[in-house]
Amino acid sequence: MLAKSSVWQYELAEHRIALPVSQPKVREEAASNRMVAIVVAIVVFLAVFVLYGANIFISQKGYEVQQVRTRVVELAKTNEVLRLEVGQLKAP
Repeated sequence: MLAKSSVWQYELAEHRIALPVSQPKVREEAASNRMVAIVVAIVVFLAVFVLYGANIFISQKGYEVQQVRTRVVELAKTNEVLRLEVGQLKAP
């Protein structure tokens, strides 16, 4: 049987007939699934990175807003003190 097989392959090679080579689809599906998993992992990582960066940005801006509010309150108090002083200086 081995001899028949080699003769048959020789005849096919002699006539240049290409045999269809079937690759297991399991490998292609596994590679495809692996690629999808890698892409999903990258997208999730980038999403987490962007959300973390946005959270830091929002926290910093919140801190700056609080500083500005504190400064506004201080300036309002200073303004009130100066108005009282102007009123005293205008009084006879």
